[in-house]
Amino acid sequence: MHSSLATLGPDDKTDMNILTYATPVGIRPHRIWVISLYKASLSYENFVSRGEGVLQLLSDEHASLVYSFGGQVLQ
Repeated sequence: MHSSLATLGPDDKTDMNILTYATPVGIRPHRIWVISLYKASLSYENFVSRGEGVLQLLSDEHASLVYSFGGQVLQ
């Protein structure tokens, strides 16, 4: 299954990053996830700054798009 992380920047603009790895490691009292996030990315900066993001589990329909968006800088 593919996943992405959406974050908010200091200007409240949304950024999204394809994740290469995401798995739950705890469920109580809250679900905790381990994610791999490329450090040289705006999503990483936003996540570290705010300490939060939205993990999105992508369906099989999105699988063909992962390669297209992964590793690219979109402006």
